[in-house]
Amino acid sequence: MKNIVQISPVDAGAGGPLVAARLHSAYLARGLHASFLVHEARTRLPVVRSTAGTGMLKLLEQAAGRLERRIGVQALLHPSSFALLARPVIRAADIVHFHVLHGGYFSLGALPILTRAKPCVWTMHDMWGITGSCAQAFDCRRWMTGCGHCPDLTIPPGMDRDGTALMWRVKQAVYAASRLPVICPSMWLKRLVDGSPFARHLATYYLANAADLEVYRPRAHREVRATLGLPDDRPIVAVAARAAVALYKGGGLLEQALQQLAGAPVPPRVLVMGEKGLAEKLGERLPVVEVGWIDDPRLMAQYLSAADVTMMTSTAENAPLTVIEALACGTPVVAFGVGGIPEMVQEGVTGHLLPSGDVGGLVGAVLSVLGNGAKRRAMGVAARKAAETDYDLRVQASRHLDLYAELAARFNRP
Repeated sequence: MKNIVQISPVDAGAGGPLVAARLHSAYLARGLHASFLVHEARTRLPVVRSTAGTGMLKLLEQAAGRLERRIGVQALLHPSSFALLARPVIRAADIVHFHVLHGGYFSLGALPILTRAKPCVWTMHDMWGITGSCAQAFDCRRWMTGCGHCPDLTIPPGMDRDGTALMWRVKQAVYAASRLPVICPSMWLKRLVDGSPFARHLATYYLANAADLEVYRPRAHREVRATLGLPDDRPIVAVAARAAVALYKGGGLLEQALQQLAGAPVPPRVLVMGEKGLAEKLGERLPVVEVGWIDDPRLMAQYLSAADVTMMTSTAENAPLTVIEALACGTPVVAFGVGGIPEMVQEGVTGHLLPSGDVGGLVGAVLSVLGNGAKRRAMGVAARKAAETDYDLRVQASRHLDLYAELAARFNRP
């Protein structure tokens, strides 16, 4: 595999773009010729190029994004996608790997052209690829029957007018005309794609997300807390706060959980990574340390290692990197058993799983881990072992390369 091209909305952040960035770095570390095409470059990763073009094309892209939301469509009106095949980096590619096509930069209509000219694969990082609009469908089953009359158009990526039935039919037509294998980072999502009325004919493969286990590793609590300036007088619970997607990241449930933790006989210290504001809401009832968004993976690993447990209140997920990173740092995870999380957290072994929305149960599980040092240490050891077995970036990069070779050989077979 000589020339690998990945395409993503950005080259940093969280979720799918971060998965792509990690794979890109892993390929470069092996001396491979890897290129990363993004709509917006936010880092200094080598061999990163823009998908948007310049001049008039760039202006058209910006206008397309605004128009799409207003008229109720997604990933349809971006002209630069149709020019990708003229780019030397695409013409030279042995494989083109797509990530997060709903980032306001890509046109689905280009897929039949691209996937019949080059071996391609798409990692679906959420349900968007099989719904009329939403990245997570929750309990709604309209995606199985054609969407339309959407009960909630605000679910990201969202639209102002209900074009969900149209988008469902667009995806159906695009997939029928494309040669598009799909990677799913969880068996949960793979089962959904395999059951989709319009995507079930696509070849699907399970490949896990991953982390650099030399960066994300356990550290001695006392030492890392001293390095970070965190007091060592009580246990620490790590949480992530993302108001932009609070609907399925459990923003309201997170506040409820923290309020209940504040009522514990000895409230733990809460380490909040992400958006700030929880400390002000909770006042002095709970010691809260807000560290904001963390882009440095080594610093993120230190904070996760400083915690005794990571608590997640997401009510919809696929294969969250936060879980992988916490496990790699030897930190047990307590979360709702939604999406692909039950595949990642072994109940009673590497953490605890609760029914979605059971805040009381979640808090009780957190306190049970914090209150039993031997249990917490055993879970931490098991968590690290699970990460080494399933989520080593070097291993997952090799598995991606093996799949690329298989897909390229199949594409070029007469």
